[in-house]
Amino acid sequence: MRSIPHLNELSLKYKTKGLVIMGISDETMGKVKPFVTKKGSAMSYPVAIDTSEKATTKNWREAAKQDGIPCAFVVRDSKIVWIGNPLDPKFDEVVVGTLTGRYNPDLNKRAEPLLRAAKDAVRIKNFKDAWKHYDDVIALDPKVFGAVSVLKYKTMLLDAKDPTGANAWGLQVCSASSADAVTLAELATLIVTDSAIAQPDYTLAETAATAALKAAPSPASKALLAEVNFKAGDAEKAAALQFEAWMAADPSEKAAFKSVLDQYKKSSAAKAKL
Repeated sequence: MRSIPHLNELSLKYKTKGLVIMGISDETMGKVKPFVTKKGSAMSYPVAIDTSEKATTKNWREAAKQDGIPCAFVVRDSKIVWIGNPLDPKFDEVVVGTLTGRYNPDLNKRAEPLLRAAKDAVRIKNFKDAWKHYDDVIALDPKVFGAVSVLKYKTMLLDAKDPTGANAWGLQVCSASSADAVTLAELATLIVTDSAIAQPDYTLAETAATAALKAAPSPASKALLAEVNFKAGDAEKAAALQFEAWMAADPSEKAAFKSVLDQYKKSSAAKAKL
C-alpha cells in the first residue's frame, strides 16, 4: 500500500520514456476492482490479478525466494535486472538507469575504485591522475558511464579552472557520444543550469543539445534546445522551438510545456519592444 503513491509518481514521470509499471495482485476481482477504481488517478498504472493457481506469484516472487511484499521486478529486454522492494532508495536509480541503458551492476563494481581514486586526485588537485581515472571508467563502457564524461567536463571547468580544456573535452564528448542522447542532454543541461558555472559555454551547449535532438528526436530534447537558446539570449528562437515541443508533447505533459512556452513568448515580446 505504501508503495502505490511512489509507483504512480514514477509511472507518470517516465511513461513517455518507455517505463511500463504493472501491479500484480493475488486478491480477487471483487476486491481489486473497487480498490483501483477508488484510487482513480492516484493509481494510474494497470493492475492485473493473479490466476487462481497463483502462477505469477509462484513463478516470480516465490521462485526468486522473495517473501516480503511489496516486491518489484525490473525487467528490460525480457531479462530481470533487479529484484527488491520498490521503497528501497536504490529502486529509482535502477529504474532510471535501466531506461537509459546505464544500469550495469558488474561494470559499476569495476568502476567504483577508479571513481574513488579520481575523487581523491581531484581533492589534492592532481588533475592528471584524475583525468586518467575518469578515462579508464569511461573506457569500460562510454554509454553506461556517460555521466562520468559529463563529470569530467564539470571538473575540468570548475575544479581545474581550465575552460579551454573543458571545451575541447566537451566537443570530444559530442563527437564520441553522437548517438547517446542521454549523455548529450546531460552535458547541455549542466552548462545552462549549473549556477556554479559563471560563464556558460552556450555554443557547446547548443552543439550538445542539437546532437541530442538528432540522436533521439522527442519533445523533451527539442525543449532542451529551446532552453539553451533562451539562456543564450535568443528568446524568439527558443519560443519557436518550444512551440514545436509543446505541439508534440504527450497530453499529460502539455501544461508544463505550455507554461515554459508562455515564458519564452513573454520575454521575446519584451525584447521586441526595446
